Amino acid sequence: MSDHSVCCQFSYANCPILPPQRNATVSRTLCLEACPALPLPTPSSKRGRYKQLDWDLSLSPDLFLNGRNHPFASCLGIWEMSNILAQRTNIAWDVDQGGNWCYRREVKGEQNAIAFHITQLPNLPKTAPLSPNPTDYHLPPETATEVLKTFDLRAVCLHLIYAAYATTLHQPWQEEFVVSSDQLETYLGLDKRKDLTKAAKLLLLKQLAFPLDQITVSLHWPQRGPIPPVTVEEDQIWHLVEMQHHCIRNTEEESQVVGLTFRIRPGRWAHGFLNRQKAREKTAYFQRGVLPLRVLQSVMRYWQQHEGAMGMLVWLLFKLRVGPNQPVKVETLMGVAYGSQGLKRAKRDREWRKTLLHRYEGDLETLTHCGVQPVFDSQTYPVDIQPFWAKVAAIPEESEAAVDFWIADAQNDQSITAASPRKKWQRLMKARIAQFNLAPDWQKEAKKPRLKRQRKRKPETPSLTREQIREKRRQKGWSQRDLAQFIGKSQSWVRDIEKGRLSINPAVQQQLRELLDESSQ
Repeated sequence: MSDHSVCCQFSYANCPILPPQRNATVSRTLCLEACPALPLPTPSSKRGRYKQLDWDLSLSPDLFLNGRNHPFASCLGIWEMSNILAQRTNIAWDVDQGGNWCYRREVKGEQNAIAFHITQLPNLPKTAPLSPNPTDYHLPPETATEVLKTFDLRAVCLHLIYAAYATTLHQPWQEEFVVSSDQLETYLGLDKRKDLTKAAKLLLLKQLAFPLDQITVSLHWPQRGPIPPVTVEEDQIWHLVEMQHHCIRNTEEESQVVGLTFRIRPGRWAHGFLNRQKAREKTAYFQRGVLPLRVLQSVMRYWQQHEGAMGMLVWLLFKLRVGPNQPVKVETLMGVAYGSQGLKRAKRDREWRKTLLHRYEGDLETLTHCGVQPVFDSQTYPVDIQPFWAKVAAIPEESEAAVDFWIADAQNDQSITAASPRKKWQRLMKARIAQFNLAPDWQKEAKKPRLKRQRKRKPETPSLTREQIREKRRQKGWSQRDLAQFIGKSQSWVRDIEKGRLSINPAVQQQLRELLDESSQ
């Protein structure tokens, strides 16, 4: 079966392994079992429940056990790959020295500090002795652009899930994690989609997984403080080591695919940016943030109607971790959502400018539903250019207060129902959002303070009074000098105690009690 990877490039009818006399259904089934890189078959839709798959390999533990969020790798490489998957051709791609399509990101003036390429790696058998060199499979601009257009925005969800699983590994650059389709369906909310068949869900997950294996990164990170420079030669962010199909056989000649498992190994970037041990030694980084479950399910929900909002959401997931209280320019946000070319077009096309403005304000409202509420800067983003939904949110809920609000609004020069002011677009390009108020699931869950166990104290024994000390000493037949010698004190100290001039600390009090109580027994 090592040569079966050849049939991945052809249709099932051209498969060199399957016997030609088999019908299409049987060929599709056998080819599926033999070659995990082929597309899923599309069997007839079946309603009702599917049998729970009994996985024959150990899966990685489930994420989001608190039902809200989970740590995830948040270094710049993970951030920029998220932007590539969310924005695709809207990012400033350029031609590198080899004539291939490349996306670069400078860090503190360092050129080519981080560079991404789109590759088309071959499907090699598991027994291949060496991994292919990614530089040999870079795609030229025309081909890479067409590949980018095929990327599904929802692939960023799998990318973030992989980044969360990477934090569960001790040495992620050497270890692997295995995630099942059932787990992915739960994280993405696909398990609640009754309008999709099981085969459609599996086909979607398979389509979302392949782009993650086509993006490579090279890193040349400058020295920061005591941490030395980090250099990572070009490597895949995520290695799709194995994708296994799980089937149940309906008849002797027909099987039904009921599950997938993905075996993933993080790339070499993890050695420099997700290294727990060396981070303690100040020789590497351990950068991670908080991934809200709501982000994944929001992308799966709004990716068609509000694609720009989802691009902003993914970008803010990393940006707010770097500077949660730093103001963000509206122009920057719109560039993330609609690309620099979209903004340039808006400057010369009035109709497109209106369309983009309407889309932007709707996308901002969508962000609030995702747990990210913008706070408008009062100086650069006044009420008259704020979105209508933000103005309506200021209306009081109480009836009397609402009446007073509308009376005051009618007396203002700019009512909230008035038309947009002149040059609103130009003013927006200079406006800023002061900060974003985040929902609790966006923030790291505070550790509960440990309650100190209160030791049960023994009931305190009443202290001896000066009269009791003198009486017990006399009952013993001791002089003040004798008592002073027994407890290691001077005779004047005993005299002052019996006259009430000095107080006795608890330790000496206990010593006196033990000594004088023995005399009374």
